[in-house]
Amino acid sequence: ALKRYEDAITDWTLVVSAQPEGEDHYRARALAYLELGRTKEAFADYDKAIEIKANNPDSYIGRARIYQRMAMREAALREFDRAAAADPEYPDTYFAKAQAAESWGDAELAIQNYALVVRYKGDVWYAQRAMKRLGAQFSDFEARDAAQPKDPR
Repeated sequence: ALKRYEDAITDWTLVVSAQPEGEDHYRARALAYLELGRTKEAFADYDKAIEIKANNPDSYIGRARIYQRMAMREAALREFDRAAAADPEYPDTYFAKAQAAESWGDAELAIQNYALVVRYKGDVWYAQRAMKRLGAQFSDFEARDAAQPKDPR
């Protein structure tokens, strides 16, 4: 299986050489680096993808997943926040953050983010099932959200 990732790195390196402005190519190679435990190279590729296209949340999500694997919760959360800032309605950001929160044992954060997946993507069975497993329904989240004081600005 490792050979497959090494081959992917070789292939994506050729693509990057031919099309150096393709930020998605750097992200693809970063995933292969990450599977081989080569976090320094993965970070470098995500950084390059961000340099090319800073408003694509997938690069920040990738960086957050690296930090998650390194058990660096606060750094991961910062990257998830950057992903959300790049596109506040991108459901994949919230799904990845919810999965990370579950891995940290933070049910409340997971529920909040699964609810955002449902809000921005619609009736998503896997997010609703995860919320139910964690003891919440989307309607619970909506009611709590509605009860929060609103910023007067």
